[in-house]
Parts: sequence; C-alpha cells; structure tokens
Amino acid sequence: MVWKIKLTVEIPLVLSFISFQLVEAVLLNLIIFRTCYVLLGHDKTECGYLGNTNNETITENLEEEVQPYANTIMMVRTATEQSFNLLLCMLVGPWSDKIGRKLFIITSLGGMAVGMSLLALNSCFDTSPWFFMISDIPSMLTGGGTTYFTVVLAYLSDLSTDETRGVRMAIYEASTALGTVIGTAISSYIFYATNYTTVFALAAGSTLLGILYTVFFIPESLQEADKGNRSTVLTNFKEMFQVLTKQRENNTRAIIILSVITLIIVNFVGSGEFGVMYLFLLKKLHWNVTKYTLYISVTTIVSVTGTMTSIYVLHRKKAMPESLLAIIGLSFTIGCVLMRGIAYHDIFIYVGAVLNGLVGGVTTPMLRTLVTKSVSQDEAGKVFSTIMASAYLIGLGGGPLYSMVYNATISTYPGAFNFMSAGIHTISVILLLIIMKLESPPKDKSKLLLSETEKMSFDVLKSDQHLE
Repeated sequence: MVWKIKLTVEIPLVLSFISFQLVEAVLLNLIIFRTCYVLLGHDKTECGYLGNTNNETITENLEEEVQPYANTIMMVRTATEQSFNLLLCMLVGPWSDKIGRKLFIITSLGGMAVGMSLLALNSCFDTSPWFFMISDIPSMLTGGGTTYFTVVLAYLSDLSTDETRGVRMAIYEASTALGTVIGTAISSYIFYATNYTTVFALAAGSTLLGILYTVFFIPESLQEADKGNRSTVLTNFKEMFQVLTKQRENNTRAIIILSVITLIIVNFVGSGEFGVMYLFLLKKLHWNVTKYTLYISVTTIVSVTGTMTSIYVLHRKKAMPESLLAIIGLSFTIGCVLMRGIAYHDIFIYVGAVLNGLVGGVTTPMLRTLVTKSVSQDEAGKVFSTIMASAYLIGLGGGPLYSMVYNATISTYPGAFNFMSAGIHTISVILLLIIMKLESPPKDKSKLLLSETEKMSFDVLKSDQHLE
C-alpha cells in the first residue's frame, strides 16, 4: 500500500523544489527587468511595468523589444549550465553505483545552495543580466539538478521492489509537485512584500534545510558500497553504453532503448517550453508574476492529484501496462498544448492544464518504471545517468529551437510553438505503440505445432469416416 512506503529522499526533494520555484519566475522577471534598463537603456520606471501590470499600452512595445534579448540570455545561461552538468552526470551515475548515493545528493544540493546565495548577492547591485551566470558556477562544479535528480532516482530504485516501483515513482512526482505548489504559491507574495534578494536568500535556506536533513536522517541505500572504487571516465562511458545495449531476454533491450528515447523526447519538449512559457503568457495574455505563479500552483495540484489517482487505480489496482498508461497520458498532454496554442483568454490555458492534469502526469513515472523494472539494482545509477545525460544533451537543442520559433512568431502568433510540441509528442506516442507491440507475449510455437497436429489428425479421421 502507498502509506506503508517510508519516505526518505522525498523530504529534501520537496525542499529543493520549493527553492527552485521561489527562484524560477522571480529570476525570469529580474532578467527581463535588467535587460530592459541596463542593456537597452530604457527608463527604469517603465521597465518596472514589465511582468507587473496588465496595462497593454505601457508594455506592448517594450515586450517586443526586450523579450528576444532576455530570451537569448536565458537560453545561453541554461545551455552553458546544462553542458557542464551533463558531463558530471555521466560520471556520477556509474560512480554512485559503486560508492553510494548519499555523498552526491549532498554535494549537488550544496552547489545549488551556494548558487542561490550568489543570486541574492548579485541582486543587490544594478549589474548586467549576464552577471547572473556567475551564480551557475557552483552548480556546474557539483552537477546541479541533473546529477541530483539522477542520484535521487537511483536511490529510490534501490529501495523499490517490482510491486512498489510504480508507486515510488509516483511519490517522486508528487514530492516535486508539492514543492512546486508551495514554492510558486508563496514566491510572488514574498517578492511583492520584500524584494529579489529576500526571495533568493529564502531559496538558499530551503536548500540548506534539505542538505541538513540528508546528512542526519537519510541512510545510504547501498549497504555494500565501495568507498574507494572510482572508475575512469572511459570506463563510465563504456558501462553506460553497455547497460543499454547488452543482450537481454525477449525484447527487453529494445523496450529499454525505446523507453529511454521517449523520455528524452518528452524532456526535449519540456525544456524547450520552459524557456518560453512565461514569455508567451506575458505577451499573449499579459500575465504578471502573480498570475503565472498562481497558474503553476493550480496546475500542479491538479496534476499531482490526477497522477497519483491514475497510477494507483489504473496501474496498481487494474494492472494497466506502463506503456498503455503512458500513451493515454501523452494523448491528454497533446490536448493541453493544442488548447494553449489556440488560447485567446485565460480559460483556454486552464482547460488545457486540467486536461493534462487528469492523466498527463503519468507519462514520465510510467516510462521510468518501465526502464527500472528491466534492469538490476547495480545498473540503476548507470541507466538514470544515461537518461538524464541524454535528455539534457538533446534538451540543449530544445531551448534554442523553441526560442527561435517564439522569437520568429512573437509579433504574429506567439503560441505557434505549442503546435510544434503537439507534433513532437505524437512521435512519442508512436514509439510507445511499438513498445506495446514488443511487450506482447510471443506465441508459443509448441502450442501452435500441437494445434496443427490436432487439426491434421481431425482431418484424417474425418476423411476415414467419409470413406467408410
């Protein structure tokens, strides 16, 4: 049962997502603000209206000039950070299979806490938005979110059985959702009540609490970890490749590879949309930080409720296959992005969010479950490292592609990128249909042969009776 599962890394996971969401929208708003008056030289008062007012007359012309510059800064910042995180992730995944998970959870959280502290310091001065890249350096050196999520997923896989794995992955999603709801719900109110520096300092404090909880209350999941065993870079790459390509029973190898590819595609769309979603809502519907954070909170609550219910009822109770449930989830997600694409009023955005929230959230946990149940415990770190590294590598192209599409259509149809998302998600559905086919039990040749023999015997008997 779900309530019998002991929570471990889920606690710091919630705390870390609170800090992520405290920073996300507020930092985007600050980058737009600094781009407007520091880089482009506009009046500071007028720039302050961006993202903080519904007055279209004041912000319309500014948005079309400022957003492409700000979008470029965010894209370069994200691509640079993820490139370094990608390299560390490919090392840490295999290392954690040998020397344990806890150390890497602590170091990656530590890098993020220091980075958020640097954001708080930088926000005290009227510097160029490019200077915010300095705050990314600690995460680059410790692996950041990429390494953190990789090791957390491997940790949960260590604790899971075949029966509890699907629910574990759902609880992981629920933990991230809970942190998202809390962080987004309070970020705009703290921001308007205080300032940028306070928001970033509180985010750093939330991450620090996660570190302390990990140090004192979370045990190492690998009891036989070899603290002195650190393989070389080439060995790590070789082991990661072998996990995906090694010969396995039936069609398991193909299922793992296709599941990983589908996860990568889903992440590609998510990383691309992340960079332009706030800008799209700002431009199309003239939202501000409060409206955006409220939307994130509401959609997250709907999503976590729908995800937990769907997985418990359809997967745990009704034993629906992971691949089928993932297909249903992606179908609802496609409905969501299409609603966003045609949106001309807030109601379209929320209807799309409800569509996605009902079942759309099950796609990622079901794909992860499909992968982890097909590999052994000592391969979990390598598998998740491969998934995260590949996803972020491909995701590096998602940001520039979505930024290019958004910047090209900002004056004519800002929501055009949503239709591109729908098309890419359709590719994932096709891959999942192939996985369903591969999962179908092979026909027993001996039974087929026996059936043919029985048929022949019946025909001979019938022929003999006819002759008589």
